[in-house]
Amino acid sequence: MVKRIAFVFVVITLSNLSLASKNERINGYAYDIVTGELRYTEEHVFDEGKQHRVFYREADGKQFAEKLLDYSSGWLTPQVLQINNRLGEKIEVVALDSENLKGMYRASQDSKEKVKTVRLDNRLVVDAGFNYFIKHQWHRLITGERIEFDYLVPTRLSKVRLAASKIGCEAIYTCFKITAANRLLAMVIKPIRLVYLTDVKQLYEFEGRSNIASADGSYEMVIIKYQPASEAPSLSNRDKSMAKADG
Repeated sequence: MVKRIAFVFVVITLSNLSLASKNERINGYAYDIVTGELRYTEEHVFDEGKQHRVFYREADGKQFAEKLLDYSSGWLTPQVLQINNRLGEKIEVVALDSENLKGMYRASQDSKEKVKTVRLDNRLVVDAGFNYFIKHQWHRLITGERIEFDYLVPTRLSKVRLAASKIGCEAIYTCFKITAANRLLAMVIKPIRLVYLTDVKQLYEFEGRSNIASADGSYEMVIIKYQPASEAPSLSNRDKSMAKADG
């Protein structure tokens, strides 16, 4: 069970989330949480409609993965197609009708694809729909309320219960953490830390385990910084000290 929950904190990485307004591009820079070394970059492209594309590139600029998100089925439960060419991994979520989704997962190019139907309900969140969940629940969260929700785990094609809550932060930011809803599991699974710019409610920083597997199949601990500009922000000493303090 702990292994299952731990993987959720891989796939919920905010590099997957909608970060900006329509017709805007956002760059994400993923740094090793200890060394500060740039591990990979993300380019988020928001179409005029309800589509959001993410292009993942190695530190040298070579693209290795791509994701397409389609929100026509709902802002909290987008349809998803993600291909990671490092391993041949494939994740797909398709809306069957107003009550059901079909989830598909393939671990590698040579693996057999798993398929399962998942029932929709008002607690379900899929992939990048998590960012809209935070924004929809913003006022409840900032008053100190702990809100639980169900998250679709793509590798297992099943739901897991998580909880979001507000934590301390610097003045211009609003920070949240995501933990396992089960309090015993929450004691052994490191939470995700999210930093938003308070005035615009826009994601600024993610701290946790990457959602993109390395070539060896591992998932690195990273700090991902997001910005509209083309130049990568630096990982400051403050960021490193905060990361160590949270550990």
